[in-house]
Amino acid sequence: MNKIVKENGIVIGILIFWLFVNFIILMLSKSSEYSKEVLYPFTDNEITNTYDSSEFLVYGVTPVILFVILQLISYEKN
Repeated sequence: MNKIVKENGIVIGILIFWLFVNFIILMLSKSSEYSKEVLYPFTDNEITNTYDSSEFLVYGVTPVILFVILQLISYEKN
């Protein structure tokens, strides 16, 4: 585990910062019925009116999951 953190410290830091930014946006958003129908960039509404848990999962959590999967694949090859 320490080897992964040492080799990818910058990437892990960026992912944690990105997750934090998405969490802040999620907390500032106003959930509405309309926010459940569309993802944020594909609407004319502001981010605070459309950002909900589905966007948080897509934009915040998915990069972290992809990073973990890529690390597991590279670990298996070694």
